[in-house]
Amino acid sequence: MAISKSVAQKQVSSLESAKLMGNNLARLVFGENGPSTDVCLDDIEQTLDPIVKAMVGAFLTTSVETQAGRLKESLKCPTCEQPCTRQERSSKITAVQGKLSWEEPVYHCDDCQRSFFPSEVDAQD
Repeated sequence: MAISKSVAQKQVSSLESAKLMGNNLARLVFGENGPSTDVCLDDIEQTLDPIVKAMVGAFLTTSVETQAGRLKESLKCPTCEQPCTRQERSSKITAVQGKLSWEEPVYHCDDCQRSFFPSEVDAQD
């Protein structure tokens, strides 16, 4: 699935920052002189793998929680139009880059006994 143009532009502008973070991370892990000569590429990759997973998890969690923070505290039920208060529930998903745990917004209608998620239109009204 293609990403939106605005996200693609941000992605391109962030690549240089990502390279600098990689350079800084290598210095942080191995010091200014880099890894010793007895460290093989496999060792370097195994060192990097949990770091990348932690970074991806933090990136995804921060992004979705910030996005969810813009949702309204109350929305009308799509069935009966009664106001429903926003609640949070723990959610775990597996994204392309790894696992993600976050507090997912959900609205519950006591009258209809149904839960629903806001549409883009609801979120921006």
